[in-house]
Amino acid sequence: TSYLNLFCLDAATGQQIWSKDLKAEYAGVLIYWQNAASPLIVGDLVIVNGNGPNQCLLAFHKLDGSLAWKGQSDGMTHSTPVATTIGGVPQVIFFAQSGLVSAAPETGAILWRFPLNYNFTSVAASPVVAGDLVYCSRAYAGSLSSALAGAVVVSVTNVSGSFSAEKIWYKTNQLMNHWCTPVQYNGHLYGMYGQGALEFKCIEMATGLQNWSMPGFGYGSVLVVNGKILALSDDGELVLVDPNPAAYTEIARYRPLTGKCWNVAAISNGRIYVRSTTEAAALDVAPKMLPRLRLDGAWASDSSGFRLVIGNEDGSPLDSNRVPNIDIFTATNLTLGLGNWNKITNSYTLTNGVLRLNAPESGLTPQRYFRVEERP
Repeated sequence: TSYLNLFCLDAATGQQIWSKDLKAEYAGVLIYWQNAASPLIVGDLVIVNGNGPNQCLLAFHKLDGSLAWKGQSDGMTHSTPVATTIGGVPQVIFFAQSGLVSAAPETGAILWRFPLNYNFTSVAASPVVAGDLVYCSRAYAGSLSSALAGAVVVSVTNVSGSFSAEKIWYKTNQLMNHWCTPVQYNGHLYGMYGQGALEFKCIEMATGLQNWSMPGFGYGSVLVVNGKILALSDDGELVLVDPNPAAYTEIARYRPLTGKCWNVAAISNGRIYVRSTTEAAALDVAPKMLPRLRLDGAWASDSSGFRLVIGNEDGSPLDSNRVPNIDIFTATNLTLGLGNWNKITNSYTLTNGVLRLNAPESGLTPQRYFRVEERP
């Protein structure tokens, strides 16, 4: 919680299973605006920064809350740590007051560090990892004059178990993520950048070069969803964007709520959940399941041959938009592999929600088999 109380609850009932008061038990100290970082679950462990002297970094067993390890004096920020694997080694990366700190999740042993000066206000965006590159950024006006804001990318290497982090680029007082973490997709970062007047930007991660910028999102947030970027503006608009480095490419836009949105949307089971300072909304965006196809056959009464009939199994009319993706195959031997069946190319008609086509060659063999497939 904001006041460094860690709770484990039963997901079905909400009943408390265990709790930890990090202030009382581990001398945790609150920072300005209290704690805003989420606990990180890695395997059977829950990992947090409790901000206690010589025991800032803490790991608890998630089933009973017992302590797994503790250590270090890397003061907490508002940034949530991230779990990743670099150089074949699992690790948890904190964006602490001392800079980037990587720890082994099972033991808490420090793998590598990259020092960064703290801006004494807030560091909120989490590190972003792509391969062996780690990106981080911080903002806030109070740090501009003292050059404590900006973004950096470091390259992390593992040589015989010894890690090191080397700066690739650093942008002083540029590419500032105020609090929402950008996302990485195909070597590019997408997120809200700036101080005061923020813009949605695409940044090449390896170089720090800007590809494009789009205003109008404010202190918004982004997610990667099925190969697309879902952005939530700070005034409640959801915008679906194609992650195209060449140009800002908007796919769709919808406003589900009003009020201030200084948070990230959540997605679960085909729904988008969003909230503001005044209301919340849930949007059902799951693709609708199409009815299964049914294939029937009978000899035509007009002696035109064997007729195939394709419709929906539930009896509802077949949508004409599905017809171009429907293929019908035939074979005389069921032992043939599906790839050896012949595709029927006869013309068809769609009437009254049912697809009909003749297969006159069916009368040339004692028996013939048919199957229907629908391409995505």
